[in-house]
Amino acid sequence: MKPTVYIPLIALILLTLACSLTGTETTPADETPLPPKSEKRCGDGVCDGPENPQNCSEDCPPDNGNSTESPASSGSDTKKTLPPWFAPDSNCAMDETYSSSEGSPWAFDNMGHTTELLPDGQVTCVLDIHVCGDTIFKQQVINVESEDCPESLDYSFISSMQVCCAKWDKAKQTGSPCNPMEDADCDGKSNDADAHPLDFLQQ
Repeated sequence: MKPTVYIPLIALILLTLACSLTGTETTPADETPLPPKSEKRCGDGVCDGPENPQNCSEDCPPDNGNSTESPASSGSDTKKTLPPWFAPDSNCAMDETYSSSEGSPWAFDNMGHTTELLPDGQVTCVLDIHVCGDTIFKQQVINVESEDCPESLDYSFISSMQVCCAKWDKAKQTGSPCNPMEDADCDGKSNDADAHPLDFLQQ
């Protein structure tokens, strides 16, 4: 075979290689940013735990007006409304709630009055939430050898709230939109059963 026969063949091979290299070039895929990770504190970019629009607006931005949708009911038609005593009101003197907790060897009635000493090995986990001169009393008896007081009955778990006491007292008399001594955040769950009695976004 003459040398001139190889020239078109070599050119064809080089052209094929060039097209192949060009066709395999790819562009980097778009990187999707990872969602923020909860650090269980205000300012971590995640609205969770006892955080709400009042005590951590940085993580839990408030919705328009006083109505907001609970994350638990997202996608449904159910919305929870901020009770009027928790809504900021420049015309009302706002009072701040505070809480205390302890482990007691005594048994208590539903009003927080001691009734009798518990048997050895038992204590009552007690949480008092003080609001406008009233006390929301919560309790649970545990066996100290096998149980710890639940986090929901620790004062540090309960966020302090600003409360309009005039509206709080009025609701106690009228029961509208709910009786705060029975359901302080008007979420339809009684204070006794609610792990977050002052947080209308959580139950």
